[in-house]
Amino acid sequence: MNLRKNLGRVASTIVATALLASVATVPAFAKGVVSGTDETSITSVTVTKKVETDGNTYAPNTTFTFDVSEGQGKTFNNGKSNVTAEPGVVGGLTAGNGAVFAPVTENEDGDYVAPAAEYTATDTLTVNDDVFKAAGIYHYIVKENASTYEGVTTDGSTYDVYLYVYNNDDYTDLYVGHVVTVKNGETDAKEDLAFTNDYGKTKDQTHDVTVTKIVAGDQGDMVNDEFNFAVDVDVAEGEPVESYKVVVDYDSEDEGNMKDQTIAIQSGAAPVVVPIKHNGTITIYGLSANDTYTIAETTGADEAGYVVSDNKDTTTDGIVSGKTTADGEKYTVTNTKTSVTPTGIVMNIAPYALLVVVAVAGCFVFLRKRNED
Repeated sequence: MNLRKNLGRVASTIVATALLASVATVPAFAKGVVSGTDETSITSVTVTKKVETDGNTYAPNTTFTFDVSEGQGKTFNNGKSNVTAEPGVVGGLTAGNGAVFAPVTENEDGDYVAPAAEYTATDTLTVNDDVFKAAGIYHYIVKENASTYEGVTTDGSTYDVYLYVYNNDDYTDLYVGHVVTVKNGETDAKEDLAFTNDYGKTKDQTHDVTVTKIVAGDQGDMVNDEFNFAVDVDVAEGEPVESYKVVVDYDSEDEGNMKDQTIAIQSGAAPVVVPIKHNGTITIYGLSANDTYTIAETTGADEAGYVVSDNKDTTTDGIVSGKTTADGEKYTVTNTKTSVTPTGIVMNIAPYALLVVVAVAGCFVFLRKRNED
């Protein structure tokens, strides 16, 4: 019995030594390697999720989740030689709650926060050493679940994850001492668990639309008259609340005007009213395919003698509304005021004009008759 026990310990020692040797050439903080300390088991592995944008789009309001499955076992390069992992044991590595993202448009002081080119969040996979019955290397596969958030791509990368299970010093327990991750099914490309999603950076999934105010006509005041516009965005039914960057250029010919502003609006909220003048512009950024935007003049320009028109679709009511699937859509809302000839003047001077004509005719007849005499 003692001989069998001692042989078992020797075998376990050989396995543990081999496992240690397999990662001995890898620094504790090397890419794609998580290392424990002494006999303390690793209990979790971090997954990093990045979302990349065009710099004008807020973070998506969603949670990205990951799929963890037991691998079938695989041979891979540990940095020194090829080693073979066993199939994963159920429960040894399990998925977390997901990487949570949400748009942040204001800081703690209530000041405007601009959208960023990249957003990062993390998720935690759970490691459970209780399920293992023997020391060894165990194989798992991690990938991202497909994103259903409009405008966001899914990272199709897969990772082979290897849990190194060791005996403790007195062979009374097992612990996970190293976790090695290899990207996209390769055998030696060690990488940290990280997934990146495109949200309008290069895939053209988010868009912008601009409305320009034009004042026209010989009575139009291009210097002083100001016009208010209501700006809002609605998402498709069932979609989460989104945030959008809006840039207001009060008058494009007057750079740095105090009334220039950059704000954030939320879908489904009350429209935000902003003023602009002649050549002023309003631009909404971060629109995905099913977002409905509205930029509508609310000043009541007709009461000020202006005729309002726009070049959006077939209506000319000063309301620019719709969906966009392309960057840089541009529209104009034109307010025209022209002079009108005062009515009634012809009627008022007609009798006097008639008298003048009669007088001239009378003089002509009188003088002609006198000459004949």
